[in-house]
Amino acid sequence: MQQLERLCCPRAAQTPTRGGKLVVGVKGGSTGDPLDPLLIPSQAAAYVTHQYANWLVERDVNSELKGDLAESWEPSDGGKKWTIRLKQGVKFHNGKELTSEDVVYSLNRHRGANSKSPARPLMKQWDDVKADGPHQIVISLKEPDVVGFTAT
Repeated sequence: MQQLERLCCPRAAQTPTRGGKLVVGVKGGSTGDPLDPLLIPSQAAAYVTHQYANWLVERDVNSELKGDLAESWEPSDGGKKWTIRLKQGVKFHNGKELTSEDVVYSLNRHRGANSKSPARPLMKQWDDVKADGPHQIVISLKEPDVVGFTAT
């Protein structure tokens, strides 16, 4: 089998090496695009952001919701309150473990009054975001909403 691998896919048979350079061409990107997720100017920049940042929840290839940083999410109070449990053991590049305080900080940066984040309009109905223990956050809404967190 190894011999066949070497014949049809010689690169796959080699031991990977660290380092090097990956170049990805995406229409609409610019060398001047910022790395701050709050300032994403285009879809191309969003692709780059996915290389170093995480979302609470994402959609998979079938458009089903799956947790990225979120382990689970549950509505209460008729959909006006959402409790999100964070995955444990997630670490930043410097080795610090992700906590609910980190997530609250990031979400509040996106929804701040002077934020230029493309996510800000999606958060306009949020009333409050708070940490509820080291690995759980609670998002309170002005009105019930189950569309934003459930698969459609």
